[in-house]
Amino acid sequence: MNRRQAIQQLTIMGLGLTLYPSCNTEKIPQYSRVPLDAKRYKLLQEVSEAILPVDHITYVTPEPRSQYILTILNDCTSTEEVTNFLTGLESLQQYLTGVKMSDLDKLSNDDLDKIFDYMADSKGQDENLYKFYRTTKNLATQHFTGCEKFMIEELKFEFVPGRYIGCKEV
Repeated sequence: MNRRQAIQQLTIMGLGLTLYPSCNTEKIPQYSRVPLDAKRYKLLQEVSEAILPVDHITYVTPEPRSQYILTILNDCTSTEEVTNFLTGLESLQQYLTGVKMSDLDKLSNDDLDKIFDYMADSKGQDENLYKFYRTTKNLATQHFTGCEKFMIEELKFEFVPGRYIGCKEV
């Protein structure tokens, strides 16, 4: 290998390494009223899945839980509620940084219970964190109870109320 080829390959490798961090392939849904970066979106995903752990193979839903929560927030809530939610998410992120628990997926159930107890008891200390917890929990429950399998098997839901029996005498 001559010197020219070695310099050329090093240059190409250097350019490739500088462009590599910008090759993030994970898609983050963009909402007009709920701006989230990748770190906050990942935290919201982890919290929404940890609040109500569900087998997603058995109970299939049309969209992931975090997207459902963000869609409802974006389309059906006031600007003040969205601001409270985002501030609460930021408060949770600061709390997790303070107690050195960054990745909720790797925590034990006891650690998750401590975090959720702190969030549930934070009504007097940090109102936005409490509202974030309450909103996320309510929307996660609403998302789960709205899936077809849960409605049919658990709630005995029928699309048309009552049955139509055409050959019965009146």
